[in-house]
Amino acid sequence: MNEKNVLNTNLDPEVEKIRDQIISKIGDKPLDEVNQIIKKLLMENMDETMRLAALAARVKIIRSKISLLYDDKMEINKPKIKQPAKETLVEKPNIKEEKWVRIKMLESGEVNGKQI
Repeated sequence: MNEKNVLNTNLDPEVEKIRDQIISKIGDKPLDEVNQIIKKLLMENMDETMRLAALAARVKIIRSKISLLYDDKMEINKPKIKQPAKETLVEKPNIKEEKWVRIKMLESGEVNGKQI
């Protein structure tokens, strides 16, 4: 099933009219301000139709903001890696491997500033 068809519910024409008026008054404000305005409307009005319209306006605004974010999503371009130029083989100098030697200390002493 398509999500849009499942979530699509028809509102009463009166509720839609009030919802559209609320949205036009709010305009293009940030979500924080929209939330404060809707909360204020819900606290002040006891009319059922007005409360439904305020909630419907909130939902419509949030959905439109989300759709804008997804529609404007830019493709992330991976940086192109330049092909390395033909490298000439450079011989690295041979590094002598270190060999560990086990010793037995007959007397206590200091090695590299540490008492052993």
